[in-house]
Amino acid sequence: MTGKTSYSLEILMLVLLELLAAAPVCFAQSNDPTNTSTSGQTGTQSSDQSETASERDNDPWQDWRLTITTKKIAHFLDYPSSAVGSLTVLSVQYEQPANSRKKPPKPYENLYYTGERLLGCKLMDDLNITPGTAGTIKVEQANPEDSYAIANAVLRLYLDVSLNRCMTKSVVVPGILFAGVTGAICKQGFHRANVASSSSRLSLRVVSDLDQSTQILRMP
Repeated sequence: MTGKTSYSLEILMLVLLELLAAAPVCFAQSNDPTNTSTSGQTGTQSSDQSETASERDNDPWQDWRLTITTKKIAHFLDYPSSAVGSLTVLSVQYEQPANSRKKPPKPYENLYYTGERLLGCKLMDDLNITPGTAGTIKVEQANPEDSYAIANAVLRLYLDVSLNRCMTKSVVVPGILFAGVTGAICKQGFHRANVASSSSRLSLRVVSDLDQSTQILRMP
């Protein structure tokens, strides 16, 4: 497999801390289109909405979204002396703006795991999101047994967008994965917190898409 070299997450986090300390980033506000049309102006309202949507699709300062989908390949290289029984492929796509009606998501990378071990990464494209913008990392439905691999992928994406001078607003996960993913992120250097600490430069807000349960995780 070809792609980026895999480094220790701990080393990458330390590098990121140094970069953030050396060059603080100012983030743009989200641009959410609002309807200011008055009643009795149906034609104008429709035209304005169309123009607003078109402007939004071409606005490089809109929020972005990275989406992780998971595929399990059972019995991959499954022979008696093999160290790789099954393979979990995490595919990442990105879009800016999120939910664009004109621009489909673009493939970013594939991450390959067996159990909790990362085997490799295949880079599909550069992460072409606008520096200084913010967005979310969204995890699609997956098997809870892949929670550690998903958590590891989330942290790697968090590093990627941070090094691109972007801010991760939240990590949205299916309700069935909420406990497993937050626990797995904690196993990889983060700690649970009731509120974001001003003394911690690295923090993640994990949100369940089932009931909006939220857990703030930070690295001291």
